[in-house]
Amino acid sequence: MNRAFRARASVTGKAAPRPVRFGRTAAFLAAFSGLLILAACRHAARTGPSDNGWEKVPAILSRIRPPVFPERTFNIAAFGAAGDGLT
Repeated sequence: MNRAFRARASVTGKAAPRPVRFGRTAAFLAAFSGLLILAACRHAARTGPSDNGWEKVPAILSRIRPPVFPERTFNIAAFGAAGDGLT
């Protein structure tokens, strides 16, 4: 145990805090992340690429309609626009 922990424990009368085990935690997180990545890659390889996407293109394009704007004219000067080239 570290001397600083022992000294503080003897002064306060409380048990000294445990040192942080960063190495074990980091190793565990790295291993767990690696397993998750491997599982995701394996699942993606098993399912394979989807060939259905390009077959749906004609149906998707047939549903797309161009926007329609009403034939109106507005005087923007009436709304505060100035023709000075700055605003």
